[in-house]
Amino acid sequence: MEFDAVRLWEGRQPPPTADPGEPAWSGAPVITVAPAAGDSLLRDTGFENPEGGAWALGINASVVDTGEGNAMRLLSGPDTSRASQTVEIALPPGGQWTISMEVKADPDVVASAYFTGSDEFLVTRSFSNTDWARIELVIKTEEEWVRNGKLTLENWKNQPGAAWYRNVTFEANGNEWMPTLASPPDRETEVFFDDFSSGKLDSTKWLVSEKGWGGDNGGVAPENVQLVRDFDQGEPIIALRLEAHGDLYSGDLEHNGRRTRVGAAVATRTYHASGRYEVRARVAPEYGTCTAFWPFHYIDHRMGEAPYWHEPNPRRNTEIDWEFPTDLAGADTGNFSFTKARTNSWGGQFGGEGGEHKGRKTLTDENGAPLDLAREALDGRYHTFTIEWRSGEDLGDEAVTRKRVGSVRWLLDGRLVDELHDVEFGQGNVPFRAARFWLGTWFPAAGYAGNVGWTGDPQFDTTAAHIAWVRITPFDEERDTWVDETVPNLAWAGPDDYPQAIDPIESLEGDLNGDGSVNGRDLTILLSNWNTANENADIDGSGTVNGADLAELLSNWSGS
Repeated sequence: MEFDAVRLWEGRQPPPTADPGEPAWSGAPVITVAPAAGDSLLRDTGFENPEGGAWALGINASVVDTGEGNAMRLLSGPDTSRASQTVEIALPPGGQWTISMEVKADPDVVASAYFTGSDEFLVTRSFSNTDWARIELVIKTEEEWVRNGKLTLENWKNQPGAAWYRNVTFEANGNEWMPTLASPPDRETEVFFDDFSSGKLDSTKWLVSEKGWGGDNGGVAPENVQLVRDFDQGEPIIALRLEAHGDLYSGDLEHNGRRTRVGAAVATRTYHASGRYEVRARVAPEYGTCTAFWPFHYIDHRMGEAPYWHEPNPRRNTEIDWEFPTDLAGADTGNFSFTKARTNSWGGQFGGEGGEHKGRKTLTDENGAPLDLAREALDGRYHTFTIEWRSGEDLGDEAVTRKRVGSVRWLLDGRLVDELHDVEFGQGNVPFRAARFWLGTWFPAAGYAGNVGWTGDPQFDTTAAHIAWVRITPFDEERDTWVDETVPNLAWAGPDDYPQAIDPIESLEGDLNGDGSVNGRDLTILLSNWNTANENADIDGSGTVNGADLAELLSNWSGS
């Protein structure tokens, strides 16, 4: 190869485009978000952008300028002419909506519009009027959610002309369901906390995954997510149970065509960037399944997006992992242990999925002795797993040069296990894109001989991880970035597939700080509000914090 000249430009050059006469390259997909009341549940209702992908145009379907605005024209022929649009948003039970549109048909043509959904849901309306008139499809849901909606406009075959449609409306009531709340994600600056004490998995906070990844397994099933009663340090709690089915599973649950190697996972509905991520948990104590906690955000740039050309790899995998168990060497199938953990950090400014910090660490207790998380879990002991993620600060040159280097720290019960510092320039592995925070049990199924993954051979029936609480405390650092994932709505369960609620744990009179016990901390709160009208410390509701409240507190004293 020979060069006769080399030229350098400052900054990045405009990306290439498709060749003349060729279709434009696709850009980032449109993200459907949970609607507010009055929002449209359809896109391009005036047929103003026929190439935009909102409507799927069938045979002899075209958008025509009528002189009074655009209309959809469906010309009948030997084949039926149709245009349709899917409705990703799920409709809740007991609701009513109206799809309205102006329609007309050529003489002797009978056409229709109909809405379909899950469980053979159907609402249809035919018309043959030759002047513009408005028709309505009234949608009423009963006891079940309606998913996988589709509006179809149709002119049946072998008719002597066309059917016409314009000005379609389909407004939201505001209680419909979509996993993603905003595009791009809203910036989260408040502390996120959930201890599941309400007895239910809150669908405004959490998503339940139906995905599959990591090789030969059955993915994660909503049915494996449950709420159960448990104890943490002697105190009653409600725990989130994330069940996993091994190779000896004999039950009836099937997911993604598999009954074995099926786990469970949930993720925050909101996106969170730099911060302290804390999980109080017992890991699943069987080899072959992985208990993991991880922020995750994934981009797969399309050719029509500038980063596809500007970045070394079109994929951007933002991920920080706590994973158990593992080996240390990455190849020794006889060295799996629950005294060892994986501490990974993927992505950041590093492209693709290959660049990562691969931490393999031995876990120890407060005395420096090896800590076996399986034994701890079987003995009912919870531990606090922490990720401290600092994205840092850059010079504004598209995150290339750091003004302040970011870092990731992994801690177990407050003890430092691993630490990663970013690079000052170029492609490091400390993320900066806000991500959903995942909790899960899943089955790594590749990398070793036979069917053994890097957590071992899953020779068990059923196991589970238990989560007592989750807290995310934002650091709100300068480099934090809030951008869309490519497919943020992929493979999430609907609200009716969430775990069955259980009765909440009754609050103790005198538990003023809500930690599940009545002790000296509560007494301090009460005494600091003595002779005031503080509602939190006024246990008996008399309007004054006094001796009666002190007596009530002492009668429920636990002291722990």
